[in-house]
Amino acid sequence: MSSFALRLGAALALTALPIGGSAAAQADAAAATVPSVPSACGFKLSAAAFHEWTLLGGEDGRLGCPTADETDIPPSSHGTTSREIVFADHGAIFIYLAGPMAGKAVAISDCFRLFYQYGGASGWLGLPLGDALNTPDGQKQAYEGGEMRFGRALESCEATRTGEED
Repeated sequence: MSSFALRLGAALALTALPIGGSAAAQADAAAATVPSVPSACGFKLSAAAFHEWTLLGGEDGRLGCPTADETDIPPSSHGTTSREIVFADHGAIFIYLAGPMAGKAVAISDCFRLFYQYGGASGWLGLPLGDALNTPDGQKQAYEGGEMRFGRALESCEATRTGEED
């Protein structure tokens, strides 16, 4: 009877790989379990980014189609490493690569232009800490270095640093 090990693939499917045997046989078995990279309008996204994008409506949602494959970006102003997917004039999704939020996908949309005017993830705001939360007059979203608010009535955005008054 052969021994088997369980492997959790990127698509969250369990697969059995043989233990022992030749290195070539193990490499062939491992290669057969690598899931295909999800495609969003022809661009490659990680499983986490693809999941977040589909939760937001995919191609017909508020982000629309990405403008390029998911890419590494420099660490945030707070030292957090991540990957970024930009969606034309509609927003971005960030995938945390390390720390307590590793693997989590977070989207920005309504205030993304102001976010990039302040330097994006490398600016004083850093990365978003979660998706935007609805408020009675719009949305707010926490960042490593502050908070952004979107007012629906005037379609306006503002950002405040952590510790500053509103």
